[in-house]
Amino acid sequence: MNTKQIQDKLKALSKEEVTLLDELKLARGRKLISCHFCSKRSKVSNLTYIQTHWYTPPHGCMGGDYWNMGEGQYECPHCERINRLYDRKNIEKLKYSFKKEVDIHEK
Repeated sequence: MNTKQIQDKLKALSKEEVTLLDELKLARGRKLISCHFCSKRSKVSNLTYIQTHWYTPPHGCMGGDYWNMGEGQYECPHCERINRLYDRKNIEKLKYSFKKEVDIHEK
């Protein structure tokens, strides 16, 4: 195989990778998750992922302030209660398959 053929094959593989990643995101978005409170199930792709952050104030002469990434959460569309995902790592991994992501910063 010459250089041109290899480059063409790499481009084709790259396009296929993008297509497969899109399909994976769609498949993960179809996953149903249950609410801790009402037990009703919702598709991941219909939910908003809430990424929490908490503030650490400056300390000493050299310590600057900064934000820390907290746990993931989502609001149940049925009972409107916030589900924490700190103990549901398998759902937290689906973060990029949620309908959208919102950042919450709390001091």
